Parts: sequence; structure tokens; C-alpha cells
Amino acid sequence: MGKKISKGEKRDIVENINEKDGTFKFKHENEYMKIIKRFKNDIHIGSNIKYKMNGLNLEILDIDNSKCDNYQNKSTENNSSINKTSEKKKDDIEIKKYIDENKELNLKKDYYPYNFVSLGKVDEATRETFKRGNLSGKIKCSLKNLTPLFIGGNEDKEHTLVEEKYVIPASTIKGELRNIIEVLTRSCMKNVEDERLTYRYQMKKNGRTNIFGIIHKFPTEKELGKIIKADKIKVKKSILPDKYQESGFYPLKVDIKSVFVQEWIKKAKKITKYNKGDDDPNAINDFSNFKKLQSDIAGENAILWVSSKIDNKIYEKILIFDKETSDNYYSFTKDEFDDLNFLIKERRKREEKENSYFYINEVKEDSENTSSPNTLKKGDAIIFEEENKNAIRLAFSEIPRLRYKCKPIDLVPEQFRPCMDKEKLCFACRLFGTIGDNSKSKENNDNSKGESFAISSRVFVTDALSCDSQDDRKEHEIILKSLGEPHPTLLRFYLKYGDYDDKYAKDKYEIRGRKFYWHHSKKIEANGDYSKYIKSFTDETNTTTNSKIYFLEPLQEFNFEINFKDLSEEELGILLYSIEIEEGKSLHKLGKAKAYGFGSCEIKIDKCLIKTENKYTSFDKNDSFKEYSKKEYTEKFIKKAKDEYSLDSNERKEIEELKYILNRSNILNFSNDKNSFPEKEKYDSKEKKMKYNTLNWFMNNKDYKLPTISDYIKESEKRKGKK
Repeated sequence: MGKKISKGEKRDIVENINEKDGTFKFKHENEYMKIIKRFKNDIHIGSNIKYKMNGLNLEILDIDNSKCDNYQNKSTENNSSINKTSEKKKDDIEIKKYIDENKELNLKKDYYPYNFVSLGKVDEATRETFKRGNLSGKIKCSLKNLTPLFIGGNEDKEHTLVEEKYVIPASTIKGELRNIIEVLTRSCMKNVEDERLTYRYQMKKNGRTNIFGIIHKFPTEKELGKIIKADKIKVKKSILPDKYQESGFYPLKVDIKSVFVQEWIKKAKKITKYNKGDDDPNAINDFSNFKKLQSDIAGENAILWVSSKIDNKIYEKILIFDKETSDNYYSFTKDEFDDLNFLIKERRKREEKENSYFYINEVKEDSENTSSPNTLKKGDAIIFEEENKNAIRLAFSEIPRLRYKCKPIDLVPEQFRPCMDKEKLCFACRLFGTIGDNSKSKENNDNSKGESFAISSRVFVTDALSCDSQDDRKEHEIILKSLGEPHPTLLRFYLKYGDYDDKYAKDKYEIRGRKFYWHHSKKIEANGDYSKYIKSFTDETNTTTNSKIYFLEPLQEFNFEINFKDLSEEELGILLYSIEIEEGKSLHKLGKAKAYGFGSCEIKIDKCLIKTENKYTSFDKNDSFKEYSKKEYTEKFIKKAKDEYSLDSNERKEIEELKYILNRSNILNFSNDKNSFPEKEKYDSKEKKMKYNTLNWFMNNKDYKLPTISDYIKESEKRKGKK
């Protein structure tokens, strides 16, 4: 614990908190003290603590948090609670127990078109310096689509060449192979979201208590911002003058001390039941009362808040505030304000896409001066929650959209994050190339390394061209059903446990893994007869908002090549293995509409050709390559890769999961007469009938727990009679 502070009782202010170690420091002392577990939610920067020392043990007698707002908090996370990281590590058994206890699965009923292959053990994720091997050559491959293949949309057939051959882009095939190789070799995860996600706050679940206020002062890097708490009175929109009909904030003059105003404030806090279609008895429903509420006093101490136009919206809000009452002031940090600005920008982007308009602009660099009349400014209204006199989760809606505190990339274990050091590259980055920034590497203390770097790919894939020429009879146009794909904020799909926010210590979050789509066994078993299942993904109502696509019917054959340069035997072995995995069992998923069963393709190696030393002396191009038979390249290259990465053993759970989700057969219920997305029926008042809809299912299953691939493997073995 360190040396004694003093004898007897003392009071001091908490000046700093070290969340990593679970310690804090008093303003007038040099030693950091351990935070006592039962006070972990109560100690903040600015806390005034009465304490005494019993030997080396700190005894807390009283905590006063009333003046925390006088101290600048470095981040919102520090300001809210230190229990996020106070317990640095939890036992793995305890976490597994938590996951298992919270998993209620019905595998015969629960299904979804994709799942996640586990990342693997972090201590086995190796990183090495880039080295060139001595093997160069080409792999000739053939491809057959066993289910429909997406070839275009929006009236454009995207994937046809000038010479009238169907083409699968090289980038599509290369991306598929890289995804598989990343799993096989414990490589880094590319393209993980590096921005904090937003989510719709669930009032019932999260228990939000909205407080209305007026922005009094914007925060800076050195000073906290201020919000004045306000009382809300509802006012009927239809009685407002024309000048108040557009969305925005309108200053009003109200005598807050008058009996009339105080009676309305008191009345507005009541909750009275009334019939649908009737006026709210506790709201201002006529113009005379609205006019009487206002006065000719100096200054403005009320805001009429006319929010975004919503169909059937009846009431707006009048916010009345008292600047003279110090207890009405709440502090908010620069981090909270930055989040609010971000949410405004995102809202404006969404509105513009929908040809709509959001009435608030974000604050630019100079928050004290605004160049636009719509820019958020001092005196505008805001909604927030309160924590120790601090305003948190600022918003403009009573059911707001907010930002998580963590980014998805933060939830990826350090060992699997994108490579940022050219001296420490994962297998996939060494093979396929990468662009990085050494300055972002934690271990880069050598300025001579420079900042950015680029590693070239040593694998080059050609477009896959169809063996037959374009034939309109093989192309078909349909309107797809709504995708219903969940956003990454649907936590039970993307995370093993917890959420993107502060429920657990940050180092105990974890994403589920790498995303792969299931093959639809029954569609594959149809042996090209897509008429057996086309209704399962076709929108027969011809809804114009859904996607119109063109697809190529099954059982079309393609050819392509993979050229490689300067590979080692192990690297070539992994590349060869990734193409066929388990021959006769494993399939690849290519193109769009994978969720509907599209794009299940079988790829076979036709020839493996490796350059020989006489390539410079022979006039015959074929003499410069040696062809390896399947037996030869399997024994020489693939076996070495399998041994190095334990691809045939039971040691690696992620390999077992990968093989299962790539398998053409599985136990999931993707039937030929049913949407591959779960649906729930709901009465459609316009069409006056029950309709099945994926969105309805999501709205009713927000806490749905997606089974893991391992869950399906266990169930499959159980059905086969295995233990």
C-alpha cells in the first residue's frame, strides 16, 4: 500500500485515477492508494474523501461527490465509473460459465445464414519478418457454381466481358481464399470497423431517465461544459402560430416566478390517463394559455422546441429554466460533446439519403461562434442523463441513438489486429501483401523504421471465365426478399458476451470471430434445379423497394489461374490446401446474395505447375514448368503445411469450425420453401392480412443468442450417436 499518509482523520480531493491498476491519488499526497472494492463505483476525480489510516490500510469514512463537476475529467469513461477495468482479469472458467449460463438454444429452430469461426488461441498467433521463398509458378483451376450465381443488379449485368463470357472477378476469388487462409494460419483480421458504432437506446431495458436542459456553455479541452436543467411543458402543435411550425429552437420570455407558470410546471409533471384522440389534460391545448404563459420580462428563460416532423405527432415541448438556481447546473465533458457532434453528422447523412432534413448542424472548430443559423449554439435545448451532477449521453430524442464507448477493433485481441509493423507480419499479410503504418506499432521505438510501408502480394488471381459463351436463357431476373441483415450493433450476433460498452472490463470483451456464410444443403442437393427453391428468396409482391437482381443458373463451369511468386514450401502448401480444403466436401461462397444460398461453388485444382531452373535456356514455354501430380504436391507441400499448422488434428477448434461451415452438408434448416432469414408474422393494416417479415422477427428478438458453429457440430455428432 505504500507509506503512511498521516495519523487521525483527514479530508482530501481525488486528483487522479489509474483505472488499469485500480488505484487513485489524493491531491496533496504522492502515493497511489488501492481502491476498496465496495467503493469502486463511488470514487471519481474530484471526490472529496474523509479517511484515516490504520497502519498501511486506508479506511474511507465518507465520500462527497457534490463538487466533482469542478474538476476536468480526461474522458467520459473515467468520469462515469472505474469498475470497467478495476478487475483486470477474470478467470477463463468463470467467463465460459457466464456464456454457457446465458445461452438458451433450440438448434432445431434457431438458424441464421451466417456464423463466425473462432479466432483461435492468441498465444499461437505468430508474426514474422517478410521473407522470399524460391517457388514460383501457377495453379490452374476449374470452378462450378452449384447454386445460382449473382451476375448483376439495377438493370446492369455487371459480370460479363466484351467477348461475351461470364466472369467472376479475380478480387472475389482472392478475397475468399484470403479469408480461409487467415483462419488456417491464425492471421490478423482485416477490415474491422475502426469507428465507434451507434445504437438505439432501449428505454425499458436500459432504464433511461431523461432530463431536459439548455446548453449554457460548450466544453473545451481544459474546461467542462454546462447545461441548465429545465422543466418541460407539452404544447399542442396545431395551436402554435405559423412562425413556430418549422423544426427548431425558439426563445420565449416566461416569468418563471409567476403563479400561473408554476402551476403549469406542476401540472405538466402529472401523469393522467386519457382516451386516444383526446387532448392531454396536462398539456397546453389552446392558444390563449400559450400566449398567457409568456410575459414582457427582460431576457429569455424558455425555449419552444419544435422537433423533426413525424406523422401523427401532436405535441411539442416548452422548456423553462432558471439560471439563478445553482443546483440546476450540470457539467459535461468534451468527449460527451464530441459524441453529440458525431451523432448530429450521422443523423444529417441519414436524412439526406432519404431526401429529408435534420434541423441541427454540428458545431465546427470554433464552438463559440456559429456561421449557420442552424448550428447548435448556446441556449439550444438538449436531453441528457445524470450521473453525479454530470450530464451524460446527450441527445435530441427521448428514445435516442447513442455511441458505444468502444470500437469493434478494440474488441479484437491485440494479437489478431491488423499488422502495423513490417518486421512482424502475419502469414496472410506476407502472402497477399499489406499496407501499414509503423508509427502505430506499439513496439516501434526506432525512428529509422519510418512510418508507412507496403508489402507486395506474391499471389495473383485471374478472373474466372465461363467455359460457355453468354446465353440469355441461363440468366434470370428476380426481386429478392428483404435481406433483414442485422447491424453489428445486434450484440448477440457479433459478440461472445457483453456489449460494446461498459458492462465488463474492456480486456474481457471479445468478438465471436470471422464471418462465414452457411451453404444451403437442400439447394445444393437440387442438382441445379433452382425451380425447387426460387420461391424461398423471391418477393412475389414485387415491392419496388427490394433489390432486383440477375442470376446465372447453377452448374455453369469456369476456369481461372492462380499465379504465385517466391513462395516457401509451407506457403505454397497453405495456398493449395485453401483451394480444395476437404475435396468433395468443402465448397466456397462467391458473389452477392450469399445469405439466400447463392454462390456455393466447387473449385478443383487441375494442374500445379512450378517453374524450373531451365526457364532461361529453353525455347519451349512448357519446359520452364514442372507439373506436380496431386499426390506429389500433397506430400511435398500440403502435408508440410498441415503439420506446421495442425490442420488435421483436433487441437484447433477454429479449424473444425471452418471445415464444418464450408461443408456442403450441415444440420441447419435452410429448406427450399422457406426464407433463409427467420421471419415473424405481423398484421398489415393496409393489406388487411398477416404478413411474414424478417424485420418483425428482429424487433421481437433483440436479445437473440446466435448459436456457435461448435454448437451445431456437437448437435450433429449427437444425432449421429457420437459422444
